[in-house]
Amino acid sequence: MKFNIALISFLSIIISSCTSGDVVMNKALQDPLEVTKLKIFNQSLTELPADIAKFKNLKSLYVMRTGIDSIPPEIGQLQQLEELVLSSNRISYIPEEIGYLKNLKSLSIRNN
Repeated sequence: MKFNIALISFLSIIISSCTSGDVVMNKALQDPLEVTKLKIFNQSLTELPADIAKFKNLKSLYVMRTGIDSIPPEIGQLQQLEELVLSSNRISYIPEEIGYLKNLKSLSIRNN
């Protein structure tokens, strides 16, 4: 499966505090369907990469205090997503595709 540089950088940020970070990142890139939870806190980002849609089995996605100002429409492809936390960013618009998330039980967009 091909990944663009933005997604690889994105994953590098996610696992930067993990002691076995290289192993975790390689595993995530080799088999994104194995990834069910992503947490990104206190990082300097401008956007969530559209390639996030390759993580089809994500159940929880936390993106907090990163500075992102937009959510890609591809977020609607994460059909297994149950929890989406986008708090404390700079988001001013939520794409209509978020309505495609039929399993979504919890959405937090406070402090944007």
